[in-house]
Amino acid sequence: MEQNSLNDKIVSVPTKTILYLSVIVFLFGTALVLVGFTDFGKPDSVLKLTSFVVGVIFFIALGLVLLLFYTKSKIESDSISVRSYGITGKFKEIKWGEINKIEFPKSYGKENGIVKVSDGSKTLVLSGLYSRHYNIIELLAEKLDPELYEDAIGKINNLVNKHR
Repeated sequence: MEQNSLNDKIVSVPTKTILYLSVIVFLFGTALVLVGFTDFGKPDSVLKLTSFVVGVIFFIALGLVLLLFYTKSKIESDSISVRSYGITGKFKEIKWGEINKIEFPKSYGKENGIVKVSDGSKTLVLSGLYSRHYNIIELLAEKLDPELYEDAIGKINNLVNKHR
């Protein structure tokens, strides 16, 4: 999916990696079905048949969830707020002025480019699974009160500068 920018609105959509991953999972599920219809894969017991059917359903469902994530989810931000849309079309919105907590989760002891913002009742995750998420993080740094979030703004600027 292409990234869009309308006036001062930034739209961040899932990267193509998610689409490729869903195709690989669908192909694996299809391969399981094809193997199941050959003499090589014919189950000789109810347990083998059941595990085969569960495996096929699992991989097809996983591929469907990934495809829905790719087509339906996005993050939008503008001068007023940031919104995160899920696969059902519902969204969470936090106004820039209502942000009261910023987290920088770590993986293996290192910051991974993910930023979590919260207003106390809702939490939005700005991650690398979305294209242009660094543009939204940069806008976050502009919208935060520098006196309250000096450390967070410094970390945000470091993340954005590493990405450039």
